Amino acid sequence: MSEKKLKSYRKLVRKCEDLEKRIKEKDNELTRIKSPQMSDMPVLRGKSFDDLIIKVAELKEAYHSKYLAALRLCQEIENAIDGLEDEDDQLAARLYYIDGLPWWKVALKIPCGEAEIYRKRKEILNKLTA
Repeated sequence: MSEKKLKSYRKLVRKCEDLEKRIKEKDNELTRIKSPQMSDMPVLRGKSFDDLIIKVAELKEAYHSKYLAALRLCQEIENAIDGLEDEDDQLAARLYYIDGLPWWKVALKIPCGEAEIYRKRKEILNKLTA
């Protein structure tokens, strides 16, 4: 696994949150579209309800596919970190790649010196990218 992929974790989480929001919006839109209209309410002109429902459902499905792909990548990163044998390495990798702490703060949490954490960082990265 590349370092770029490892560093993408937090972006992927934000993407999942955005896609969840979009999926819920499409669900709400589908509910509104499918609700029966009163006879004195205006109706859509130029588009049938079926076409509109299909379009919204297709958008929802596209968002769902992207959501699942991002979720799989997050799981892949978490599995790689969980696969590290040393628990301190797991904790350091989780704090940096998943929680987004800078390495000097990771050093405070482990605890170890700043020079040692940068040596450990190299070792962790070598293990994860092997």
